[in-house]
Amino acid sequence: MDDVTDDQADEVCGYTGIDHRDLVKALMQRGHDGDKILAMSPEQRFHEYCQWEGLLGYGMHLLRVAAHCRVVLEDHGPLPEVRT
Repeated sequence: MDDVTDDQADEVCGYTGIDHRDLVKALMQRGHDGDKILAMSPEQRFHEYCQWEGLLGYGMHLLRVAAHCRVVLEDHGPLPEVRT
């Protein structure tokens, strides 16, 4: 499916929004239909989106980095500004 409209993307999960549309459009252009997208975990969706955007093999690594950053911020608060 080459050209996915905003309306088609909105129908997949039943809600709208630019970030949602970008994700769903990329997954549909990658060949996934609405049912398959809904059956994916958020991690699988992110991995597939990274693949579509050319971040081959980085999806799960980026999720781990984001989770680590979240833990650091929760444990220590905002990090001090680093001047270069």
